[in-house]
Order: sequence, then C-alpha cells, then structure tokens
Amino acid sequence: MKKRRDVVFESLSKLVSFAALVLATGIILLIGYSLYSTADGFSNQIHDFCGWSTNGECIYDSDCIVGGCSNQICQPKDEPSLITTCEWKDCYNASRYGLSCKCIDGKCQWS
Repeated sequence: MKKRRDVVFESLSKLVSFAALVLATGIILLIGYSLYSTADGFSNQIHDFCGWSTNGECIYDSDCIVGGCSNQICQPKDEPSLITTCEWKDCYNASRYGLSCKCIDGKCQWS
C-alpha cells in the first residue's frame, strides 16, 4: 500500500503537469488571438499602424498603390482614389512598421 506522502506527491505532480498544460494552452491562444486581431475585415491594421486597405482585387504587387492624402490607404491602382483628410499621424508611417502595400491572396493589403 502506498504511503500517504507518496500519494500526496503523485497528486501534486499531476496538478503541476495539468497547470503547465493549461498555461501552455493559454499562451498559444493569446498568440493566436494576437495574430487574428491584426486584421478586422475592411481595414488591415497591424499593431499600432492606423493605415487601412480597401482589400480591392489584384494579381501582382504592382497592381496595388498607396493612396490617400497622407499615404494611409492601400488600394488597387485601377480603383478610384479615395478622398481622405490631410492630417498627418505617426501611425500612418508604413515604413516605421515595416509595411508595404502588396497583393496578398488576391487583395491589396498592408503587409
């Protein structure tokens, strides 16, 4: 028959293993949510970048252009230019975030 101390140790060992599994699952979910929350349909915001994409159709990167008065819009070159206000925000600076306007999965988006 097992000693009480061995039973307690075995129970604690299982509890620690379960806690580690829950923690690892939580971290994976947070990373997944972080990646998922960077795109919200019509706009493709990445971290603090506040430019946006029309998600218009494209085939090649060269089909996409940067538009808007402050260069905050990524859109297809054959799409009519969008009119935007002409204020400057640091969060419009795509190069600061390492982003460029590209064709991704057939849509013009910041990447």
